[in-house]
Amino acid sequence: MDKKTRSLWALLLTLLVMLYPACGVWAAKQPDAKLKMDADRTKVYVGETLQLHITCDDPEVSLDGLLFTSGNKKCAEVSETGVLTALKQGRVKVTAHTADKKRSATMTLQVEVMPETLTITAKKTSVITGKKIKAAATVLPKAAKDRAVTWQSSDEAIATVSTRGEIYGISPGKAFITASCTHFPAVLASVEIEVIRLATQLALSAEGSSVIVGETIPLFCQFEPEDVSGWEVTYKSNHPKIATVDENGIVTGVKAGKATIRATAKDGSKKSDKIVVQVIQPLHGVHITKDEVNISVGASKSFTAELEPKNATNKNMTWASDDPSVATVEGTTNKFKVRVHSWGEAVITGTTQEGGYTASLYVQGGLEREAVKIFRCFTDSRGRLRMALRNESNMEIGAVNIALKGMDGNGEPVVMSDASAPLPQWEDGGIEPCDSPKGRYAFSKDPLICDSIIYEDLRPGAEVESGWGLLVRPTSFDGLETIYVAITGYICLDGYRCDISQNQWKWIEAQ
Repeated sequence: MDKKTRSLWALLLTLLVMLYPACGVWAAKQPDAKLKMDADRTKVYVGETLQLHITCDDPEVSLDGLLFTSGNKKCAEVSETGVLTALKQGRVKVTAHTADKKRSATMTLQVEVMPETLTITAKKTSVITGKKIKAAATVLPKAAKDRAVTWQSSDEAIATVSTRGEIYGISPGKAFITASCTHFPAVLASVEIEVIRLATQLALSAEGSSVIVGETIPLFCQFEPEDVSGWEVTYKSNHPKIATVDENGIVTGVKAGKATIRATAKDGSKKSDKIVVQVIQPLHGVHITKDEVNISVGASKSFTAELEPKNATNKNMTWASDDPSVATVEGTTNKFKVRVHSWGEAVITGTTQEGGYTASLYVQGGLEREAVKIFRCFTDSRGRLRMALRNESNMEIGAVNIALKGMDGNGEPVVMSDASAPLPQWEDGGIEPCDSPKGRYAFSKDPLICDSIIYEDLRPGAEVESGWGLLVRPTSFDGLETIYVAITGYICLDGYRCDISQNQWKWIEAQ
């Protein structure tokens, strides 16, 4: 080969060397046909199926006879037609090969557990207006990762609910609160919530403030505001032995007296009110245990008329005397007071305000033991005992019995006489006639001289001064300083005799 030929081949070789890299770059830039795997989503739930799709950018490449394989057959299986079946939670890589295995495509999918059930729990199924309660939603099974929940109220004019399950009471009523899985709305649960408006005030009233024993009256409750949710109350009597009350507010009278009935709202507001009920025992009659009484002139005495029954409620009575000059009466109930002004007789009558029942008391004005009064007693300069008597009664008195006793300076008795003499005797109870006041006395060894008599004709209201003469046949008057006189009885002109008990004698000191 000549030199020129060798030079041409060398030049050609150099050009080939220089052009070879460029030819390689061109060849690399020519894209090969590629497979691509797609699906509607990359997340699939256990039990679901998902169709996988294979495409190729070279239409000349045949997609017949594709081969699919699962990289985690416990998690998911793939059919020969590219249908993936989710078996267990996890991640799975799926590969697809062409029939000649020259081309392939892969795709990674997430297999998750689908929510199956949802339950709502709340501490209360009611909420007060203006208040809130918390509800919680539980999604099962626990393996489900997509547990997002959406809350909704069936009536937001009654209750609203936040995204966190906080239920707010708006107005009285009932509303359903529903929680559903956000991405699985068919998985849901609902709870009925009652919105309650509490009472701000409770007023208790009755048909009248009294009830008769054995009868009933109803009670009424008024709430504020008017749209409170609950009108139920509990009733209680503080004296069930006087009045009882049932769950409907019916009060029954048991016996006379007063009982307080309290009503308390059951809505939780603790509002209450009370009312006093008077139980009335009707009156059936009245009587006074005594038929007649004797009362001193100028004195008064209190009495009680017995009501029938004794515990009758209305004790009001009016009282009157048929002779106020003898006795007057005062009182507005079954208790009354009689005051005697003079000797005589009067009938006191009381009339009940309820039923007009009456009861009477016969009053004898003036006590028999006070018919005659010694209003002055003294011894004159000659040692004669003198006294002045007054007939305080309305009787005609013919003789007065007198008792005497003497005392020394030490208050010891002094024997007044030791002789005895019979008292004058009268026929048919008559009184020995006399022209002037005079007296006789029986003698005794005791210091006390009894049954002495002053003869006198004492008409009602009459006064007389009697001179009784000297004490006769004394045995000893040594130390005698004081003489006392007492009336022991009297005899009327009509023969009536009054003997006064010794413990009721009133001793008068002779001055």
